[in-house]
Amino acid sequence: MKKMMIVGKKGVSPMIATILLIAMVLIIAAVIFLWLKNMVKEDVTKFNDENIELVCQDIIMEASYENNGIVVVNNGNVPIYGLKVDIYTESGNEEISLDGTTDPALKKGINQGGSYTKTFSSEQLVGATKLIIYPILIGNSDDGTRTYTCLDYGKERSL
Repeated sequence: MKKMMIVGKKGVSPMIATILLIAMVLIIAAVIFLWLKNMVKEDVTKFNDENIELVCQDIIMEASYENNGIVVVNNGNVPIYGLKVDIYTESGNEEISLDGTTDPALKKGINQGGSYTKTFSSEQLVGATKLIIYPILIGNSDDGTRTYTCLDYGKERSL
């Protein structure tokens, strides 16, 4: 058998092919790593290493809307660190986070049996149709203390 050689055709050198192959493997590995990192949540714990999502079930919070403001009462055994308030209007919604850094009245949170009152400005409530008030807890993680918003345990109030 005769070998035919094609004249005038050039290929990629073995060294460049190796570099391209290594670069593609590194890029694929980085994409997989970032994808898996986002899939795995970091555990935030509270009360004897109990997952903070399970602690949300134990919150007994009453929330009412009175005189352009909210009144939140903590009737449970779980201290509430802060609140997230979503104000819904026909044009969208505004999210307000209330905690010890934004409101001195929440410096120590809302302890068992405690209450909190927040009055909103009339500009914040223009066209508002409803409020949803979510409790925020504080827990421990590998990085120190972190906050966790209990989104499944919000209290909705119509205006």
